[in-house]
Amino acid sequence: MLILWQTILLNIQYHQINMDWRTLFPAFYPEKNDKEANRDNKCSKVEFADIGCGYGGLLVDLSPMFPDTLMVGMEIRLKVSDYVSDRVTALRTAHPGQYQNIHVIRTNAMKYLPNYFHKGQLNKMFSVS
Repeated sequence: MLILWQTILLNIQYHQINMDWRTLFPAFYPEKNDKEANRDNKCSKVEFADIGCGYGGLLVDLSPMFPDTLMVGMEIRLKVSDYVSDRVTALRTAHPGQYQNIHVIRTNAMKYLPNYFHKGQLNKMFSVS
């Protein structure tokens, strides 16, 4: 659902069940078909979250250290989140098979963080204030 917030549209997830990580991490998820439609619990889950990820430096540095751990950055600024998304796409293209475990979501984490993750899903959460 889209919400107008200070004349900026944000894509807000209202329930964890609606969050489809396949679009951000295609290398970690099999193609969804009828048999696998209800077996999402066997798929990888995001375990690290970088709140206010800025330009994605922490995500990029952690990616090779934890290649089997899915990590998501959350950034509220449009241009910055677009930059990180482009950066991740460029890294994936330049280094095939690497940087498949990171991506960014543009959202207001202070308000909507619980809507993205199930209880106990995250192992690490990073935030710089």
